[in-house]
Amino acid sequence: MAPTASFAKNIFEERERNDSFSTANLIPELPVAIFGERNGVIDNDYFEFKAPSSGKYVFSLHVGSNSDSDLYLYDSAKQRINESTDNRNGGNEYFEQYLQKGETYYVQVGHSSGYNEKYELNIYYKIGNKISKNPLVGAFSFAQKPTQHTGGSRWTSGRYR
Repeated sequence: MAPTASFAKNIFEERERNDSFSTANLIPELPVAIFGERNGVIDNDYFEFKAPSSGKYVFSLHVGSNSDSDLYLYDSAKQRINESTDNRNGGNEYFEQYLQKGETYYVQVGHSSGYNEKYELNIYYKIGNKISKNPLVGAFSFAQKPTQHTGGSRWTSGRYR
């Protein structure tokens, strides 16, 4: 039997200064598509969220072709519990991790090479046969504007304004 799907339309736009655990952007709801931009050669973006359910979560990062970003997951004690480091420009990062309901976690989009590159980070979860995947995953090119947003500046024509 094919899994059933539960869809959400949550979009979050990354806001600076979120370059540490203590200044991490708080993600209010999952699943989510996060649109962000690494500014400068050394820019790490941090996001904090609470797992709404126990189960397997999927983390996928899509970056432009002129940059290599890495993806890290930390527990509430700020200990790294998973990572994806593809080590090539334009390479997407992906991993799955079992998380506990109600626990706090942090995601880091880390710098590897390149600069001033836009990215899309998707976080969604699977519970049993249900997949709560954001239908927006891969739905936007970097030249499109999301119709909903939460957070800071607006995304327009691949640029923030």
